[in-house]
Amino acid sequence: MGSLETSDPYFKALGIFVHAFAEVEGWMLTMLTMLSGVRDESGPALFSGVRIEQGISFIRRLYEAHRCPIDPALDEALRQLAIINNVRNRILHYGGLVGGDARVVSTYRAAHIPERIQEFPISATKLDAMSEDLLTIIYLFSVVLPRSRPWIIPDSVPAFEPPAWQHKPQSPTPDPDRSRDQTPKREPPPC
Repeated sequence: MGSLETSDPYFKALGIFVHAFAEVEGWMLTMLTMLSGVRDESGPALFSGVRIEQGISFIRRLYEAHRCPIDPALDEALRQLAIINNVRNRILHYGGLVGGDARVVSTYRAAHIPERIQEFPISATKLDAMSEDLLTIIYLFSVVLPRSRPWIIPDSVPAFEPPAWQHKPQSPTPDPDRSRDQTPKREPPPC
């Protein structure tokens, strides 16, 4: 069994990233509880175990159900969270393989045909950028919470501008199974 170099900045950045992601998962539970309008003690009973991808979908559906436009900053945060979630899943399920001085996340072990292999470089710098974005998402969730149900209290808090994201996803080999939603976006009626 090989040994891991614990002083490698990659592993420190990976730990911070995993911790930040876990914090976002906690905030997702809070968001779902608040947006759905269930009592605080009911939220964990209903939403515990909801994965990020499902949580994002639930939040969007709650806004749709109330025919309210989603806050632009929240919309951007959810888009960025979906990107980071995809990277996180790949890192945690496939690892960062070392090749020379670089690490690469690759699906080569799981791909049933070579055309399905997806790879992207990963580094401490990229993990740090995603961790910063996760902290920004937590902040945005906390800004959105006071006005979490605009269908009840519209315009209770001024709009918040979407941030400039630190992690810029690469698109060398997109996952065709994840890009099926080709539904045209319609502007919902005002709340």
